[in-house]
Amino acid sequence: NQLHNQGSYDNLKNQLKIILDDKKDWDIFITGHSLGGALSTLSSFLLAKEFPQYNFYIFSFASPKVGNEEFKNCYNSLINIKHYRICYHRDLITSTPTFGYYHVGDNLWYDKYEEKWTYYDKNKPMNYYTYYFCNPWDHSCINYLNAIENTCKKDIKKIKYVI
Repeated sequence: NQLHNQGSYDNLKNQLKIILDDKKDWDIFITGHSLGGALSTLSSFLLAKEFPQYNFYIFSFASPKVGNEEFKNCYNSLINIKHYRICYHRDLITSTPTFGYYHVGDNLWYDKYEEKWTYYDKNKPMNYYTYYFCNPWDHSCINYLNAIENTCKKDIKKIKYVI
């Protein structure tokens, strides 16, 4: 697979060991979009078990589901991982693969018509994919970036009014 092809995961793990050797109070952040989001989920699972003394913060954008129910339960039980799965509106990729696969972590879902984010805790059973037609054009990375940028601009305007 992508993580173990040509020793990619082992190289990453060994480099982290060197970097983190004298940095006991560091936190580790991992992110990715689409396949990169899936790989950030899988690699964070392995690394969090390899480095249990560190906290891992994962931001996966437009990630497909990567594991079965057992993987989901094991991943969500790790106390040193905080995973935010970012979904833009009706992104088709976030609903795949379907049967037997599950998402992990907490979900931040952006509704492009309401221009608002909805938070779904990892323990809350939900499946908004059942109710919406999925759209392959919502998968573009630029949609995700624009949603975050627009949200930041709105929040900055609110802060200016307070000051």
